[in-house]
Amino acid sequence: MNLYTIIGEQIKKTRQEAGIGQKVLAAVLGYTSATISQYESGKRCILLTDLEKIANYLNRPLIFFLTLEKRAGETRKCGLYVSLKQYK
Repeated sequence: MNLYTIIGEQIKKTRQEAGIGQKVLAAVLGYTSATISQYESGKRCILLTDLEKIANYLNRPLIFFLTLEKRAGETRKCGLYVSLKQYK
């Protein structure tokens, strides 16, 4: 299981606990529901800035999604992409 899959599962779990559907989350954040679905399944790499928007809407600190316990047998290397254009 890669990092994006783990983060996606956490997004989905938190969203569902809040009683928010994918379409609602997507509409509020200006994404498509397909984008949210791809984030939740780990099929799409999530930018840190996008994860921050999701965290804010779900009323969770960003670190909530980034603090992940080490999973046994994980062999793939993954990282988070950060768009520096927004910080110039």
